[in-house]
Amino acid sequence: MTPRVEPRVYFIDDVIGLMSKGRLVMPDFQRNYVWKHDQILELFDSIYRGYPIGSVLVWSPTESLELSASEYIIDHYIGIDREASYIIDGQQRLTTFFMCLYTQEKHVDHKWNVYFDLKNEKFVHIKKNTSNVKPYFFELRKARSTTAFLKESIRISNETHDDELITRAQNLVDKITKYRLAVTELSGGTVEQAIEIFTRLNREGRRVSEIDYVRALSKKSGSDKLDKLLEGADAIIDKYGFNQKDGRNFNLKIIQSAFNFPVYADKNSWKLVASRISGTKDENVIDRVLNALEQSILFSINELKLVTISHYPYITQFYMIFSYFYNNLEYDYKLLANEFYYAAIKGIPQTNPSTTEKLIEYYRNGFIFNEELQDLEKYYFSSNTLKLEDKFNASSASSKLLFNIIVNYEYSSGKHKFDVGHFIYPPKNKLRNKEFSNLLGNKVFCNNDFYKQSSVLELNVFYKTLYEEFEENTINYFNNFHIIKNQS
Repeated sequence: MTPRVEPRVYFIDDVIGLMSKGRLVMPDFQRNYVWKHDQILELFDSIYRGYPIGSVLVWSPTESLELSASEYIIDHYIGIDREASYIIDGQQRLTTFFMCLYTQEKHVDHKWNVYFDLKNEKFVHIKKNTSNVKPYFFELRKARSTTAFLKESIRISNETHDDELITRAQNLVDKITKYRLAVTELSGGTVEQAIEIFTRLNREGRRVSEIDYVRALSKKSGSDKLDKLLEGADAIIDKYGFNQKDGRNFNLKIIQSAFNFPVYADKNSWKLVASRISGTKDENVIDRVLNALEQSILFSINELKLVTISHYPYITQFYMIFSYFYNNLEYDYKLLANEFYYAAIKGIPQTNPSTTEKLIEYYRNGFIFNEELQDLEKYYFSSNTLKLEDKFNASSASSKLLFNIIVNYEYSSGKHKFDVGHFIYPPKNKLRNKEFSNLLGNKVFCNNDFYKQSSVLELNVFYKTLYEEFEENTINYFNNFHIIKNQS
């Protein structure tokens, strides 16, 4: 049966009430909350100004079903009602409303503590237990309760003696509680149909991220293996704190690589990926993928001293390392490390997607240039090295590589035990003078006296010498290995 589509309008207060009773919940294929502080303030500012904030899509199944959903909104327990509807699109906005308006106590995470500056008519964040609350600040979570609003109004009146501010506070409460939220309700149909609608949203002008798309696919019947892979990969990444701040898509690339799909394929190719995973007869495939992922992370941390994916010169290099562990039975850590650094020094992973696939194949082969990789072999030996510029750029591959070289230098010198807190990236500035702010020699990567006491010029020379010596040793090792290999 095709889902019935009905457009409706709800007050924000009504939606929050449904969420608090577990009657409107988040299915597990939804991504985690990712909005930043300014997005929260912008949402409330749009409501205050009467701007549209987009519609919300919810699904109400007509029959009981087993669709996994969260019993929590962030850290607030709501449970799941037997007749719950599922939020298909609008999670970020509805979570924001609930956390900022429903919960009555100030939250330890101050992004949920939103105030309205009645004097300047703008929204601000205030940390818990702070003295920065001005007499003319109205706490937004007081808007839903008449009693709380009256107490807040009396406080503002007593502290400011300005009745105009009370009028503005009432106007604010009216605009929030009476704001009409457009909701599209889907009634009936199957889980697969609801998920299909979710995955097609981007065709209707809404952006659905790759991770959201794949999580939705993993909840379809017959996709148990993909679901287990995603959950298992997330657990391993969280275990070692190896994730990015801006998302988890690199774990999807790992899965694509394991099943011989291009890591930069269009997200719509995930239907084929999911089908191949579901159809595999290898009963151990999930364990092998997750084991290779954990080996890759441990190699990064213990051998390369790269404690997070964001410190990699190129994220592509992690897919290459994963392919090495996933496809080979014996490992040469020293060789793998040198291949990693050689590629980074030459800037090879920054090339086009087709070359990326050849790089992954090269690692799968255990660093053998077969006939299909002859063009890659020529590129490996003919490409120039990345130079370390006098002007520092924290996002550049050469800067991240320098940082890693410094970490390994300090660790190998025996001066320090490997302690993440001892090193700084992005680095601090030695001098605050704008003239020196972007200079390489003005950057301090390590908390010890040498870096703090050396001059900008001395550090510049030291960094470049260290980088060039590392570059020379890496290239020599690479050349010697391949000369010997070719001779044999």
